[in-house]
Amino acid sequence: NCDLAHTVVDIQTASDRPGDGQRQVVTQLQNAGKLRLPTDKPDSPVYVRDRTPLKKGQITTAALRTEFRQDPSLPMLVGDDVFIKGIRLGIDQDDYVYQSGDLLRGKGDPHAEIKVDEQSFIYTTSYAQEHGIWPRQEAKSETGKTDSSARPADGQTDQGSGDYAAATDRTMPKAKSPPAIEAEDVLKAALTRLLEKARANGIRSLATLTIRPFDKSDALKLMPLVKSIPNANKRVQMTASFETASGSTAELSFKGDIDDATALKDYLEPQFRAATDSDADISFQIRFEPPLAVQGPSAEGLIQRLTRLVSPSAHVLATAAEQD
Repeated sequence: NCDLAHTVVDIQTASDRPGDGQRQVVTQLQNAGKLRLPTDKPDSPVYVRDRTPLKKGQITTAALRTEFRQDPSLPMLVGDDVFIKGIRLGIDQDDYVYQSGDLLRGKGDPHAEIKVDEQSFIYTTSYAQEHGIWPRQEAKSETGKTDSSARPADGQTDQGSGDYAAATDRTMPKAKSPPAIEAEDVLKAALTRLLEKARANGIRSLATLTIRPFDKSDALKLMPLVKSIPNANKRVQMTASFETASGSTAELSFKGDIDDATALKDYLEPQFRAATDSDADISFQIRFEPPLAVQGPSAEGLIQRLTRLVSPSAHVLATAAEQD
C-alpha cells in the first residue's frame, strides 16, 4: 500500500466547448464538495470543528486555514473569503469564539475583521466558557468612589467610606466553580483516564459527566447505553442536518430528556444512511444522583455499561461533587 499525493478527475465533456474546460472542471469539483469559491457557502462549523484539531478546543486561524490545504476530507478553498465566512458563521451559531489581541468576538457581537495569522485564535464555545474566555468579563467599576448624590450636604466628605468599599471588594468571597477534569480518546480509555485524573486530584466523587462522541453514528448507538445508567438524570443536546437524494434538506436541534431523544434517534438513523450528505453534533449530559464515587464498583460498572457494545472516540468532561 502507498499514499497517493494526487488524484485524477476525468470529465468526458470538458473538450466539447474549447476554452470552457476549466469552468467545467471547477463546476465538477464544486458539485463533489471538493472546491469552495469565494461566493460559495462555507462548510458547517461543526463539521470543520470535528475534523480538525479545533475539536480539542482551540487553534490559530493560520493553523486552521492550513488544515484546508492538507486534509483531503476538507475542500480546497480559493482565497480566504469563504474561510472567513465559515468562522463568522461559527460565531453567529454559537459554535466558535474568536480572539485576536484584545479583540474578542462571540455570538451576538457585531462582525469584526478576521485575521488569518498565528496570533489570532478560534475557540469552541464550550472550551471558551470552561476556561473563562467567554462570556467576556465585565469591566469592574472603580472602588472607593461614592455617588455625588450620596455626599453630605455640608460638603464634607466621608473619608472612611471609600476605604471600606475597597476593603469589602477585596475580602468578599467569590463563588468557586466545581473542579472539572476532561479527557479525549476511545471512550473506554477516556473514561479510565478521567477517573485516574480525579483520584490523582483528590476528587472522591463526580457530580456530572458529559460525553461528546466525534462520530454521529457512534453517538446514536451510544444513546441506549447512556439511557440505561441507573441513579442518574440523563439529557441529550443535538444538532443535526441532512440532504436527501432528491436534494431536500432538513436541519433540527434538540435539547432535553434522553427518553424524548430516543424517538428522534430512531428517525435519524435511516435518514443518515440514505442521505447524500449529513452532519450531527450530539452530546450526553449525565447528572449522578447521588454523586458517583471514583473508586469502587460503581465507576468500573459505568465504564463497562457504556463500552460493552460500542467504543467511539469521544471527549469526556466531568465536574467534581462538593466535598464534605
